[in-house]
Amino acid sequence: MARVLFALGFFLLGFQSVGLMAAHLSSLLLTALLCLPLLARYYDLGRLARARIPGRLARDLLLSGIALLPSNVARRALIDAPPLLINLMLPGARGAQAAGLFEIARKLSTVPYIVRQSFQYVLAPLSSAQAHADRKQIEPLYHFAARVSTALVVPLAGLMTFTGADVLSVYKSEAMAALPLLGLLCAARAAEAIAGPAGTIVEMIGHRALPLLNSLIAVLLWFVLAVLLVPTHEAWGMAIAVSVAIVASTYAAAVELQISDRLIPFDRKLVQGLGVALAGVGAMALIEHLFGGPTRFSLNMTAWAITSWLALRYGLTREDRLALGGLSRQLRLV
Repeated sequence: MARVLFALGFFLLGFQSVGLMAAHLSSLLLTALLCLPLLARYYDLGRLARARIPGRLARDLLLSGIALLPSNVARRALIDAPPLLINLMLPGARGAQAAGLFEIARKLSTVPYIVRQSFQYVLAPLSSAQAHADRKQIEPLYHFAARVSTALVVPLAGLMTFTGADVLSVYKSEAMAALPLLGLLCAARAAEAIAGPAGTIVEMIGHRALPLLNSLIAVLLWFVLAVLLVPTHEAWGMAIAVSVAIVASTYAAAVELQISDRLIPFDRKLVQGLGVALAGVGAMALIEHLFGGPTRFSLNMTAWAITSWLALRYGLTREDRLALGGLSRQLRLV
């Protein structure tokens, strides 16, 4: 949101492309500054700056960072590289148009991803801490994150898909061609959410080779499928390639956790919440078929709100709902 506000501000000041870059950097700076008082709640920042780092700790830190680097690079590649590759593979205006359509759909499809990403940020340090104590303590955290992300992300992905025409109407009419791409990418984000933060847990509990393997799976699948599909299917081909890569790497991490640590995200409550969420998405599809204009948008928003509440109510255990704290009481989930 900060990036959007900065971009609007720079645009009003007369900046265009440079304003977008400045907005990006300004939002990163603001985020970093906001992190400092949060850190200061729990850590003595002065002592942190003065603390000596033993040689063994420095070595472990370096090795862990190098092991995590490929997965982060792969994640950024799947975000930033597809439009560039489309432009390289398709000549002239075809490449620019296909890249633009893909980027519009990709940006909008990150809305469901934001919810899942919040669990990644929380689960990373918790998983790392528990890995050095008792691996079994990770299991309830893993289940909780998978259930909540399923209950929230699947209905939200449905909302983005079936209100996509309304959202795209803020662009020029040519952008409506991005609608099927948006639906496919949102479906991939929903499928990714069902597996929970498997990739993050794999990275945090000491499996240094597995993040590299998952990164290779994602990048190789994406690149091969893109080379095969983009020349004939253009932006749609790239959307398929990215979607397959996202889902494959996530479920590879889930399988690895099941093999190495007997951790599996799927249980009765998750399946129950998923069933409710899919029923709600089906209702949105029916609304899309029967209605149009503002009525369709309003009904889909209502269906999304009801579906999300029901998925949280019936897809989480009572302990899960209590763990949501004040939000759970405000939404009357307990």
